[in-house]
Amino acid sequence: MVKKYAADPNAPKRPLSGYFLFAGDVRDSVVDNIGGDFSIGKVGKKIGAMWAALSNAKKAPYQKKAAAAKAKYDKANAKYKNTSGYAKWVEGRDEYKKAQKATEKRNGLKAMLKNKPRRGPSAYIRFCNATRHKFSGSLPEVSQECGRAWANASDAVRNRHQKAADADKAKYDKAMAKYVQTSEYQAYEAAYKENRSEQNKIKTYGSVVAANRAERSRLAARANKKKAAEQKARARAKARKAAIKA
Repeated sequence: MVKKYAADPNAPKRPLSGYFLFAGDVRDSVVDNIGGDFSIGKVGKKIGAMWAALSNAKKAPYQKKAAAAKAKYDKANAKYKNTSGYAKWVEGRDEYKKAQKATEKRNGLKAMLKNKPRRGPSAYIRFCNATRHKFSGSLPEVSQECGRAWANASDAVRNRHQKAADADKAKYDKAMAKYVQTSEYQAYEAAYKENRSEQNKIKTYGSVVAANRAERSRLAARANKKKAAEQKARARAKARKAAIKA
């Protein structure tokens, strides 16, 4: 699940609605009436029913108070949006959204490779898998012990694991050579190139929309330049004809 960007801590706090002002007034009494078998869901359902049954006249004070608070909030918020603090928050939010979108794209591309052959473990990883049961402690400590054991391992031990890794590598290379010819991989490759092009546009222009706008401007400028050259050429040709007639 994608996390939302943190709310601006310096922004004016949005006021409560008329319903929530009412809920604040009656919540304690509702909890007392329900008794020990209460839950947030039960309390919320009861308050909702009470609000629905309330006459417009009795709702009016809450709604009037909420409207006044909302007007005050709107004024403060409009003023706050002209500050450098808000601009900085917006910049951070936009960068976060770009990063999230890029991550989603990468994850989507990886998901396309459902049948991609799996690369086998290296000689070192094979050695660690075979020897880690000899060591105790936390994961970092066991990793350090494996590293030291590998550094002190004999050539015969290293060669045995390297031979197995090489055999797996050859098998993997053969499977990959076959896999890249499949429609699944070709669809991934096309999507990858499109995504890379999009990321380059974002990196250069800030967004795909800005990049497309710049491309349209370039094409329009090129067309105008071509049109001007053609008009100039026609003018020269016309001038030559006029000179010949003279």
